[in-house]
Amino acid sequence: MHSADIKHWDAQARSGFVYTPDKQIDTWRSHATEASLGASWQGDCDDLVATVLDLLGQAGLPLTQRYRLEVGSKGSTTVNHLVGAVLSAEGQFWIVGDTFGSAYLATEMRHTSIEYQCLSETEVIRAGAPWVLSINNTNLTGDK
Repeated sequence: MHSADIKHWDAQARSGFVYTPDKQIDTWRSHATEASLGASWQGDCDDLVATVLDLLGQAGLPLTQRYRLEVGSKGSTTVNHLVGAVLSAEGQFWIVGDTFGSAYLATEMRHTSIEYQCLSETEVIRAGAPWVLSINNTNLTGDK
């Protein structure tokens, strides 16, 4: 999937998004149906990430190119936020579903990556930063 399509689906998810923190129990719920219809929906950071990653999957982006990143404030070692990361056809990682703003290149990461998970590996969560994917023996990283 090309970068323009990734940015489109991120914008589609956030077009009706209203940030609302979970009250007691953290729920990770996709609102892809509402988002694809342009309807208003509520959620927090993990709901926005789930929605964007779901929309991208429905548009054809494979699980092996979609990631969840547990992040912290820049320089922090404590998880306090969730964003998504996806790999474009151009070989670039894009950060998606960030409640702090629209999709952006991972080389401009606004947070510190703490743990990450490729959606195709549901039981594997890797600790540390930077998160790295090797393509054709070239490492691509999310942190500067």
